Amino acid sequence: MTNPDKLFGVGRQKISAGDLEPEIAAAYACEQADVVFRLHEVLRPRLAQERMATVYEHYDRPLVATLFEMEKNGVAVNAAGLKELSAELENRQHELEKEIFALAGEEFNLGDVYKRQGAEVLEKMAEEHPLPAKILDWRAVTKLKSTYTDALLPLIDGNGRVHTTYSQTTVNTGRLSSV
Repeated sequence: MTNPDKLFGVGRQKISAGDLEPEIAAAYACEQADVVFRLHEVLRPRLAQERMATVYEHYDRPLVATLFEMEKNGVAVNAAGLKELSAELENRQHELEKEIFALAGEEFNLGDVYKRQGAEVLEKMAEEHPLPAKILDWRAVTKLKSTYTDALLPLIDGNGRVHTTYSQTTVNTGRLSSV
């Protein structure tokens, strides 16, 4: 089976099916349809056996059309607000760095500390000293900036929207994941 990450790429290099050569897109679509058909033959009887057919018929399957519309329409994003938030987070990062280096008495690579110690160790140490707490704060701000504000900006299309793919089955809690 074709690995979609190899076909479409990942992250910022990810392309849409419309960017593929028609022959490649058609072959991939046929392969996916065949897999879905084979899975249906195996899983459909299990729905009845495990008394999950009602959940599937009344909740999961109808949600597919809604998710498709959400994916097609995208989510409106305020790019200016996101840029402003990114700048605020960057300022907070710099403030925390200054506070951390003042507490430590020297400058060092904050990313290395977090990688080597991990959150659990730093949380425990933060009970006795303010430095680990500040490093945890810095890490939270850094993660917000890199994972959300900075990562979303290049994904905004010409209409000010971000398009994603929602998955009903990736998360065990009943929530949707965005991939």
